[in-house]
Amino acid sequence: MSIVTRLLSALALTAVSVATPVSVLSATSNESHISEDRSQYPIREFSDGENSSDQFAGIQKIAQLGNCGSSKWQRLAIRDSWGGANFGPHCAEHDKCYETLGNRKEDCDNQFSTGLRNECKSTYNSVWHVTQKKLCSETANGYHSAVNRMGGDAYRAAQREAKKIASNTEVAFNSKLADGFYRVNSAGVVWWLYNDSKACGIASGAHLDNLGGAGRVKNLPNGADAGFQRSWTGTCKVADGFYRVNSAGVVWRLYTQDGVPKACGVASGAHLDNLGGTGRVKEAPSGVEAGSQRAWADTCPLLP
Repeated sequence: MSIVTRLLSALALTAVSVATPVSVLSATSNESHISEDRSQYPIREFSDGENSSDQFAGIQKIAQLGNCGSSKWQRLAIRDSWGGANFGPHCAEHDKCYETLGNRKEDCDNQFSTGLRNECKSTYNSVWHVTQKKLCSETANGYHSAVNRMGGDAYRAAQREAKKIASNTEVAFNSKLADGFYRVNSAGVVWWLYNDSKACGIASGAHLDNLGGAGRVKNLPNGADAGFQRSWTGTCKVADGFYRVNSAGVVWRLYTQDGVPKACGVASGAHLDNLGGTGRVKEAPSGVEAGSQRAWADTCPLLP
């Protein structure tokens, strides 16, 4: 919906009279100053029996629907162009300027006026088009005058809507996501959000599988910040269990005691058996240190 149109609809008759060359008041008017290429002008001769004073109806029949219109009748009344000068893109830019949060109305209106006048100058840049350029510029001035004098309500409404949209986006951005595994960028980096307050990074596919995240990774919602209201803990710790941590076959036990994640070393096969780890030793996930985010407890204590 065009803001320009909403403003100009109240001045439709004024805009039309400005946009219509004075030579088009009757079929017998002297039009010697108009070139033969009528496709360049928004003019027409009235047919026999047609009321030549009905300029508004005449304009409606030749106007095109476009960016400078909202409802159908307004698009017909408010021209999207003057001859070869295309005002449509400038109307659209003016709407966008009003709808951008923080933009000043004066700046938007001045930019609109400059765009329209430049459009007239670039379209009618020949010495043979002095009259056409003058009439086009007068129309442009009329459009600018309308938004300048009557655009306050439209500007404020557009800014309120922009603020509402920004507020909704901010709410989405500043909302803590539920715990889970999320792909946080186009490079495929995955974070694990856990304990309702923490976030950590996944080092590899094996690491993801170790934490139970295989097949459970979700894309980050638009505008969301995965780390919002969470403390970053670095690379995610490996899940509790028994792990072979190097090529020499050294085994560690990762466990949690009184809420504290710990790691300790297994001294022998008998020791492993005592701890209940026989047949349960896994390879440490690639890309992550098995003892990450864990307190080192030296040799694992024997179980009674």
